[in-house]
Amino acid sequence: MGKVTIFACGGTGVNIAKRIGDLDIDVVFVDTSVSNMKTIKSDNVFLVEGMDGAGKLMSATYEEFKPIVTDVLMKFPPSKNLNIVVGSMSGGSGAVIAPLLASQLVDEGYNTLAIGVISDHSTTEINNALRSLRSYRGRSNVLKKPISLFPIHGVRRSEADQTVLHFISLLSLLVDKKHTAEFDTADLRSFLFFDRVTDNAPTVAIIELMSNEAFVPEKGTSVVGSVLLTKDQSSTIYPAYPEYMGTCLVTDPDYTNSDIRINSVLGKFSLLVEHLETKLKTQSDQKHLNKVRDVTVSPTQDDGMCL
Repeated sequence: MGKVTIFACGGTGVNIAKRIGDLDIDVVFVDTSVSNMKTIKSDNVFLVEGMDGAGKLMSATYEEFKPIVTDVLMKFPPSKNLNIVVGSMSGGSGAVIAPLLASQLVDEGYNTLAIGVISDHSTTEINNALRSLRSYRGRSNVLKKPISLFPIHGVRRSEADQTVLHFISLLSLLVDKKHTAEFDTADLRSFLFFDRVTDNAPTVAIIELMSNEAFVPEKGTSVVGSVLLTKDQSSTIYPAYPEYMGTCLVTDPDYTNSDIRINSVLGKFSLLVEHLETKLKTQSDQKHLNKVRDVTVSPTQDDGMCL
């Protein structure tokens, strides 16, 4: 496999990953839906047998996929440098496949980062997102391993897709020896497996992307690690200071981005869960206030027909 392997999970992951451009990236498509794969011109496809989509029912995917998680990794060996797991957190397929795959990769010691797209257009989607988030946390607790998650929420689908593609291109630079310097696989490993280099217990760290400027962490959060992508060898980060720091010097003359900081934040997971729970409660309260009107029907026929 290549320097980076992407495991595109469910419909959202598949739709994003098939738009990846000319990067040194291998893409593995993992889904429950045959129809989603019709436009995929690749041999790297893993379809969950016995399913044709999940209809946003996470339990159906879990029962079918849990026994075969390791089959995916045996058929499509992970990258020794970086693996990216991409999927929706609000559907029925990717919301289950991604946490199971990402946590399995982490458990086997591979550098792994998960990207989750959250939709909040319905109570079902919000509930699924909460279940998926808690699955990441639950798997981290069971395995006693840290999991790095880059969630995207509160934006339109097209903007979310572009954010994912941009982030993937930045992540691919971190393992690109040809166009970068001063950053290696061991640095990336210390960033992702932060419990190796800090005194923090393994948990789910939320990954954030920001420009390199001064900021104040939200209350109840701390920056456990940062990676600075820069073209200027003299650049450094601005407060807040992380517990672990790595600098990736970009030597590619075509690279035009200003300094970019990738933060690994503890405590942000709880804030995201609280935000979604509040949104869910608001919708529940609205449903309670706006009660559905019904009528009583007395059929004249035994089969329920009214004549």
